Amino acid sequence: MRAISPNLMVLYWAERMDLQDGTVRDMIDPEDPQHQRHALVIEFRDARPIQVKGKKRMLDRNGQTTGWRELSLADQIGPSIGTASIPVLVERRNRNFREFMINFVAAAAAKSEDPIEKLRELALQAVPVQPGKLWAETEPTGTATSTNEESLEADLDRPTDLIDLLEALKQDPSYRGQIGEHALRVDEARVPAHGKLDQPLSDNLTNAIKGSSGIEELYTHQAQAINALESGYNVIVSTSTSSGKSLIYQLPVLRALETDSQVRAMFIFPTKALAQDQKRALTSILSHSTHLSHVHVDTYDGDTPLHGTTRDYIRQNASIIFTNPDMVHLSILPGYKQWKTWLEKLRFVIVDELHYYSGAFGSHCAMIMRRLRRMCHLLGNDQVAFVSCSATVANPAENMSNFFGLPASAIRVVDVDGAPTGRKLHLIWNPPLKDPKRPSQGRCSSLEDAVRLVSYLMDRGVRTICFAKVRQMCEILTKEMQTFLRERAPSLVPKVMSYRGGYTPEDRREIERKMFRGDLLCIVATNALELGVDIGSLDAVIHLGFPFNLASYRQQSGRAGRRERDSISILVAEGDNPLDQFYAGAPHELYDATVETVGVELSNELITDAQLQCAAYEWPIDLERDSPYFGDWESLEGLCTRYLRYDPTWKIYFAQAKYTSHPSRQIAIRSIDEDFWRIIDVTTHRDIEQLEAFRVPFTLYEGSIFLHQGNSYHVVEVNSDQKCAKVRPTLVEYITRPRDYTDVDPVKTVETRTLRDPARFTESPLFVYYGEIKVTTIVFGYFKVNPRTKQRIAAVEGIENPPIIKHRFGFWVNIPDAAISTLRSFNLNVEYSIHAASHALISLVPSYVTMPTAGGGQTDIRTECKHPSATRKRPPRIIVYDGAGKGSLTYKAFKHVGELLTRAAQVVENCPCETGCPGCIHRASCTEHNEALTKAGALVVLKVTSAGVQNMGEE
Repeated sequence: MRAISPNLMVLYWAERMDLQDGTVRDMIDPEDPQHQRHALVIEFRDARPIQVKGKKRMLDRNGQTTGWRELSLADQIGPSIGTASIPVLVERRNRNFREFMINFVAAAAAKSEDPIEKLRELALQAVPVQPGKLWAETEPTGTATSTNEESLEADLDRPTDLIDLLEALKQDPSYRGQIGEHALRVDEARVPAHGKLDQPLSDNLTNAIKGSSGIEELYTHQAQAINALESGYNVIVSTSTSSGKSLIYQLPVLRALETDSQVRAMFIFPTKALAQDQKRALTSILSHSTHLSHVHVDTYDGDTPLHGTTRDYIRQNASIIFTNPDMVHLSILPGYKQWKTWLEKLRFVIVDELHYYSGAFGSHCAMIMRRLRRMCHLLGNDQVAFVSCSATVANPAENMSNFFGLPASAIRVVDVDGAPTGRKLHLIWNPPLKDPKRPSQGRCSSLEDAVRLVSYLMDRGVRTICFAKVRQMCEILTKEMQTFLRERAPSLVPKVMSYRGGYTPEDRREIERKMFRGDLLCIVATNALELGVDIGSLDAVIHLGFPFNLASYRQQSGRAGRRERDSISILVAEGDNPLDQFYAGAPHELYDATVETVGVELSNELITDAQLQCAAYEWPIDLERDSPYFGDWESLEGLCTRYLRYDPTWKIYFAQAKYTSHPSRQIAIRSIDEDFWRIIDVTTHRDIEQLEAFRVPFTLYEGSIFLHQGNSYHVVEVNSDQKCAKVRPTLVEYITRPRDYTDVDPVKTVETRTLRDPARFTESPLFVYYGEIKVTTIVFGYFKVNPRTKQRIAAVEGIENPPIIKHRFGFWVNIPDAAISTLRSFNLNVEYSIHAASHALISLVPSYVTMPTAGGGQTDIRTECKHPSATRKRPPRIIVYDGAGKGSLTYKAFKHVGELLTRAAQVVENCPCETGCPGCIHRASCTEHNEALTKAGALVVLKVTSAGVQNMGEE
């Protein structure tokens, strides 16, 4: 049943004792072999309990607890399923099972397979390994089970050297010269460099880290950072992934707790998963530290019960809390009276993954850190040390100073890595031309090449993570891999899973555990796994297409090669993506490029205003006292005068009246849609996923195909009132993609500036406008698409969705008639030319604005992108707007549009490429994949438009 209907039930091993209510416990003899310690639990997913009476442990094959599940046995089913409902429930299960069986037999017949033999094969894989049993007893992965000549079953004589693997790959029939000249870069292994602490660790702490992780000596960067921290400096560590950065903040905190049990530490992580991962690591050290038994570690996040005594207990007893910026903003600072004693004792604040904090979210968090520093000062605590880490931040000292508001003199940068590394191979894999004699036909499928590459690595025991840029491609790749392996190496099918946002937290934790335990050989992920959640040692990273920026590429590459193992990172270039093809033709541009500068933008008054309201609510603002935290006196006075209420008697500022009741609850720091839709499998009546509301119009529409864990579901109903979509499993081979268009139009002018000198250009003035912009997206149909070839199978119209309208701020310049005439005289597409010119201009904005990135690595500044098949006529203008927020970034750029136009023309003219590249008109964030561009046209637009512009400067 499990093999045929995997979505109908869950199988897992649990302790028999956990399944008893106590009445039969004395009847079980642990010494009697007939009384097995573990029981296989069969849990139907369509009957979850309402009144839970207990929990049971979920066990791995070593008998270790991997998690807890609420009891949902028959006698635990809630009152909503009474005796009269049982026959209905049974019949529904029977009906679903019959439907699954019919589909299973039909699928086997379509592939000329014996359904009975196929069922026997899958049945062996359906039951989890019993604790205490050897892996080989149930999953003989090293033995051949197929006579197919193309079988990918594991080869016990496989080469252990990754370069040897590549050379062997070149002999594979599927290899057609995908590795070009200079495509391979080898970074040789690095030997460890050890350092000494100025004050040696105690014997107890030395033994604890040795017992928990086998560490006997510290690396130079660890020792240097700890020494600086204990000398009174704030520290930022910028060393490679898996270089032991966590120990840098763990050891000083634990050492302080050895001598003072009242010390408090706050560990801040951007995601719950990363916080839990780091909590496990610290708990492991503490489990070997009996002398620190008084140290209590706890998690304080949105899942911490609001009612009851849990939060009070944490405030009163936790020495170390693992939290996130949201809780500091929403709970700790507004509730400082409850946290007063804890904050007075706070000695360490750790903010890991500093590169994550960019865009509007990063700006909010930077202000939250200032609020935290200010609150500690107000409570008489000026002893807090700040520690931050990142493997990919380009300018660590400047970033830390901006983020925390600390003077540069109080910060020490540690960026010389003493950790050993294995040899690291970097490779660009470019799919071959479909027809070398006719390059215009394009290249073969990058998806199919990625599937073969990953399967080749899995077959040779190479543990791999494959990154896809978007959720749908993550699911497509998983499905294609499972299909490919099912035909050639069926024993490898259960060893690949997908991992992305949208899955339930329980599912994601289970996937992490499976990868960490070695149950999986491949995990297909989005950037949800870029951050350092420990999923065990990985040997290879496959990037299906270049990520949105270089920092993401480096972060993803760093996921492999941990624990001194040799590793390889392979970028599978997409044939239809100009950016990917640029790097394929010039690998050094990828390998040698400097990571983009990211940071926080503190000039956004909307964010500053919001955060000052929160600060003033917590404690009235005094200019002299608080200017070290929120800016110089003059700037802070201007902000407070504009946005806060002034008390002339006490010369302090209060929050506005509308914010007098907990402003933090009214101010969201993440631009994430917290409104979710449920996706329900109608065959099991189970919620299989939650989807953010902003994704719904592009994902859930009647007739669309929804992908989950490599399985296809047909969307049969979309209910806007209940915010849910009903889906049914299907065996179709196509995917669906929405047919939509986006118009970006000015709706209100706030400010106008003259670009050209009026004295010289009296007959052809040129202006730049700043104001409110309406971004309208309409989904009007969908395409049925072959996921392998990307070819459209069918087009469907007639979907009636309301327009998706967002209001943003930005600037726009109307293109002069002279430029339009010149383009037409040279037969250059006007809209392609403006599109390319807009890209070139945006690329230079970071010269004038601290240019953060939004979630997923896409820039916060955008333009209207043109699709090559679009026929709508759009006004000839360059329009640039903020992707989120209300325009602080574009307003700063607005003051320099004249210079931007001039410089953009120079960059395009001087770029040596022929038709465009990332150095001039290509943008990784282009929503239309840089298809509708013309470099020659961009040059015309920019040169004519910039002719005679004056330097406006800042007023």
